Amino acid sequence: GRIVEWKRVHLAIEAVKMLVDNGFNEAVLNIIGPVSSENYFLKLKKMVVDLSLEKNVFFLGHKEHSELPPYFQGADLFTLPSDKETFGMVMIEAMACGTPVAGINCPGGPADVITHLENGLLSSPEDYSKTILDFFKNSQRALDIAKNARVKVVNEYSIEATYKVLHS
Repeated sequence: GRIVEWKRVHLAIEAVKMLVDNGFNEAVLNIIGPVSSENYFLKLKKMVVDLSLEKNVFFLGHKEHSELPPYFQGADLFTLPSDKETFGMVMIEAMACGTPVAGINCPGGPADVITHLENGLLSSPEDYSKTILDFFKNSQRALDIAKNARVKVVNEYSIEATYKVLHS
């Protein structure tokens, strides 16, 4: 998504800091999207430096839609820290690749798709970092959530499931 204040990318960076501070030194956050707010982007870059996360956080810029699946497939978690998200296809695309989503529990957004600790994570902005840390502390649960994320999308959002809804 675009790098703009309301996407709250800083919450994902804070989560990486908490991971690193708790022994997950190899944690990596790839931020993909065009810069829509140069001022916010500069604040984020400064935040990365101030938190000594230069080896953990990377700004990859804009990627074409066709380039995204390998990033989803290679990720352990997709962060969606905005509390102003509506139903987002990017969330479904990540889950379809077996990558659970860490979203903010807000009306009309991730909570309409995600069941917390079943097929993804839902959190308040204040607890976002801790929710992500807890996810990574339990590797078996993380694997189960990832598997359930894909199952949710296949069962409810695949082309076949959409056809059944439209056909009935």
